[in-house]
Amino acid sequence: MTTNLPLIKLLAPAQVVQALAKSALPILEDASFQVTDRGLELSKLNSTRAAMVHFFAAKEAFRLFEFQGDKVEFTVKSAHFLKFAQRAKGNKDAIALTFDGHEIKLNIVGPSADERAFDFDNVPPPITIEDVSTFDPPLEVPYDTRLKISSEIFKQRITDAIITGGDELKFSITEIQEQRGPALRLTTKGVIAREASAIRRNMEGVMNFESGQVQEEVYPLDYLKDVINSCSGISDVLTLEFGQEKPLHIKYEVAFPGLLEFWISCGI
Repeated sequence: MTTNLPLIKLLAPAQVVQALAKSALPILEDASFQVTDRGLELSKLNSTRAAMVHFFAAKEAFRLFEFQGDKVEFTVKSAHFLKFAQRAKGNKDAIALTFDGHEIKLNIVGPSADERAFDFDNVPPPITIEDVSTFDPPLEVPYDTRLKISSEIFKQRITDAIITGGDELKFSITEIQEQRGPALRLTTKGVIAREASAIRRNMEGVMNFESGQVQEEVYPLDYLKDVINSCSGISDVLTLEFGQEKPLHIKYEVAFPGLLEFWISCGI
């Protein structure tokens, strides 16, 4: 065991750390998090450049936020990190993270101050993962369609497509009517069945729907499935943005100062 002073000491409600862990799992085997004076952040492409995640928790989301230097980075195995974090009760427990440069300690702190601790080694950051500054297309994409919707409704639509045995989902704006507004049609052709559904502005669970033109694009179901399953329970509401030859942007509304968003490349 090392005796070095901790490079970081963080304490936050369990739901913040659990959201952090869930953000990495859909697309990254190893996730490198950065701690700066702004907060804790993850902004990485996956190794195939087909998907990207951006998670940020502002320092105001933490009950304790201490670190040494200008920036500290630590890397975890995403699946292991999530298993540890999920041992906490999100609405009752807090999670403390400390890192000394070699070892990461995750402490679950209960309401009566009881503690359970997991110690695990820092993982050397994967050299194939590129920084957010190299991401193409850039984060500020001029999207043609924006849809704010219940995350449960979106999960239902993706699950419907998955059980057909298909490997891609087509997003189509099929009509734009002055009275009813735009309609988003989701279609897939699987080895078991074909499936189609529509989402309209006046549907229950649709909070906002803006689109200026008829268009369509195709996105891989495997990434969509991983995102919705991993991020289930993080937020009741998400925003979708897409356009012709543009990545699908999925943004979850988190319950703490910060954000969680994904980009999935089209036509893979």
